[in-house]
Parts: sequence; C-alpha cells; structure tokens
Amino acid sequence: MVAADPVLRTAPLIFDLPETIGPEWIHSASERLRQPSGPVVLRGGDTAFCRGLPLELAEAGVIDAPAAIQALAALLTRLERGPQPVIAIVEGDAMGGGVGLAAVADVVIALLQPPAQGLRPDVYSAGCLGDTSLG
Repeated sequence: MVAADPVLRTAPLIFDLPETIGPEWIHSASERLRQPSGPVVLRGGDTAFCRGLPLELAEAGVIDAPAAIQALAALLTRLERGPQPVIAIVEGDAMGGGVGLAAVADVVIALLQPPAQGLRPDVYSAGCLGDTSLG
C-alpha cells in the first residue's frame, strides 16, 4: 500500500533549480540529499528548467570544468540510485546537466511545447527508453 511507505509520507525535498548549476549548487544539493526526506522534486525557474553547467565560466577558467562534471555525475548517480522517488517538473529549456537531471527522475512532468533551446521531448524520449527489447 502506497500510503504505508514512510518515504512517501515524509515531506518532499524541493530543489528550485537555477538557470545554470555551478559547483556550489551541486555541492549544496549533494549535502541536502544526505538528509532523510520524502520524494525529491526538481523544478526550474521562469525561463528554463536548467541549462546545465555555466559553460562561459568553464571556458574562462573560473570553474574547474572536469571537477564540476565529476561532481554532477556523482549527484546524478545519487539521485538515480537513492531511495526517494525523484520528480522533475520540466518547463522551459533543458540542456546539458539539466537534461541529466530530468533523465534520472522517476517521473517527469513536462510542458509539451518545443523549447527555445535544448532537446525536444520527441527527440529525447527515444534516447531515454534505452534498450526496450525483451530478449
């Protein structure tokens, strides 16, 4: 019975995603995930779900891109393998790490209109399905 599941009876952990996710946000999100919680909810801002790492800062050498990518990969793995269900509310552009955040979600609620930038839902869905063969 779903109502008896203690994870689903615990308050959700809500992440309001910034337009781009830098090392500080990734570290903060990783720390927040260490605390027991109910479902994890990922939601974006007014113009984008998430556009991933700030590439302009990586190109300028302001952030260590390889370290940030490694930290993001660890966060995505934790979200994907964690005990809490992950819900992504995708409205607006999803690019780079934002696509990764949506991909690891157990449930994705998406506004079905072509984004200004990023992957179209019809193009991305085929990649998300992976190997659907039964044999």
